[in-house]
Amino acid sequence: IAVTEGASAGSHALQVRVRNFYIRNRRVSGFSPLVTFTTFAADVSDGQKTERITAYSKNSKLPVWSMGEAEEPCYNLPMHVVIGEVASKINRAFFGYSSSNEEVAALAARARSGNSGEALAAIYALGFTNNQTATQALVPLTKHEAETFRAAAISALGTLGAVDQLPLLKQLFGGENTSTSDRYAAIKSIADLGTPEALAFVKQAQASAEGDEQDDLKEIVDLYVIDRPVVAVAEAQSIPTAPASAPAPVSAPAPVESDPVPDSDPDNPPAGPESDNTNAT
Repeated sequence: IAVTEGASAGSHALQVRVRNFYIRNRRVSGFSPLVTFTTFAADVSDGQKTERITAYSKNSKLPVWSMGEAEEPCYNLPMHVVIGEVASKINRAFFGYSSSNEEVAALAARARSGNSGEALAAIYALGFTNNQTATQALVPLTKHEAETFRAAAISALGTLGAVDQLPLLKQLFGGENTSTSDRYAAIKSIADLGTPEALAFVKQAQASAEGDEQDDLKEIVDLYVIDRPVVAVAEAQSIPTAPASAPAPVSAPAPVESDPVPDSDPDNPPAGPESDNTNAT
């Protein structure tokens, strides 16, 4: 896929080789939540360097009256998150774009405004800013009382490329009472950092896991490590805000501002017969 919009004079058009774009569904029984795993991986090149661009989102919803209730939280919201994550990573890797400190402050205020869909959208958007000052708002939110909000904040740290938060992300992954959603968001974010230490950690974590978790972690880790382009990993630093005269960055639509997904534990559904109801879309 050739991408030319936003390319500056004398620059090469981006070439995007999509390696993975997948939505996997899992539901153990009619009494358990529907869980979706949305994955994306592509190798993007401007003719001078190639970068692996990835995105991952795990979401769940327990339908009460109809499966239509799961459409927004399990399909529409993850797609918006994946699109925003891919766009922000391309902006950082090839254009050097970031949001201003003022924009980050406004998003941080919205993210702390409560348990609304608007607050959840702002948490994800903080990860799309490519401005390291957003870390200050995201770290406290990794302890949010609502699982959906915690996982969003953990995931956003990886999207942001907050290399200095690797110790926190390791802690979140290995905590005694850490939920599955938190663990998966943490391993995704550690892999996002892309340093040798981070990639070695996620490979070991995947190898040490058991059962369904090993398969789920492999799905995440493979996005980052299979045939990964060899690139130098720089230390994280604030990216200067693009000047007003610069070409417009790739658009990153904010997640749909709907009511957040109610907290549930899809890996511990009510007692009942289990079956392998994993499907792919």
